[in-house]
Amino acid sequence: MTDKKAPESFTVTVNDASETTIIDNTPESSVKTKPAKGDSHADQA
Repeated sequence: MTDKKAPESFTVTVNDASETTIIDNTPESSVKTKPAKGDSHADQA
């Protein structure tokens, strides 16, 4: 049971990590650009 759970957990973690990293990278860039513009607008306003 432990042997089967160990490899299964690993596969799910690896898949989740790879997908999370790619998805996180895209939103992070958008979020960084959004707050950056908002700050500029607030300063100008």
